[in-house]
Amino acid sequence: NSYEIGFLGDFKNNKIKLAAFYNSYKDFIGSKVTGYETVDAVENVRTTQITNVSDANIKGLELSNEFFLNDNISLITSAAYQEGEDETANEPLDHIDPFKAVTGFRYISSDNRFVGELIATYLGRAQYKDSDNSYLPESSTTLDFLAKYKVNNSLDLDLGVSNLLDSTYYKYQNVRGVRATAADLKKYAEPGRSLSAGFKFKF
Repeated sequence: NSYEIGFLGDFKNNKIKLAAFYNSYKDFIGSKVTGYETVDAVENVRTTQITNVSDANIKGLELSNEFFLNDNISLITSAAYQEGEDETANEPLDHIDPFKAVTGFRYISSDNRFVGELIATYLGRAQYKDSDNSYLPESSTTLDFLAKYKVNNSLDLDLGVSNLLDSTYYKYQNVRGVRATAADLKKYAEPGRSLSAGFKFKF
């Protein structure tokens, strides 16, 4: 059973979307880490098992907003928060993404040929069961720059610089079930500063 209520506003200088939801489940299908094994001489390989939770719920809030400072520059913001609970065991569901917020500035040229964005992304801490000894990533903030230029009706160019500050951080879903004492923990870290470029040609 899913319930959702939302608000959509389109004003002169502001566009906003806000939604709240509550989902109630019977026999919720999830997964859990059951242990670590050696597979083809590779040690500490996580093993997982599909599980059923008799009664569970997931609830949250989602926000999207764009505030126009002038004809070319806007402040963009989005945020998502959700939490889940195993109602049978009275403990958190351990595969729910943590709070995430994205904010930054977007510039669009007057002729709509160039778009540039400077974006900050914040990741919060996930919920864990009290008995879980897995690594729990610290909250993190990263900064990215994205640009797109429309050369003509056929050719678009893209450029991006990710993790401008070269921060070391982890995404929850990538380390879920990894032991906090794992010697190879750093291999699960996200990439440092990186550059990407591409193009799209229509014919």
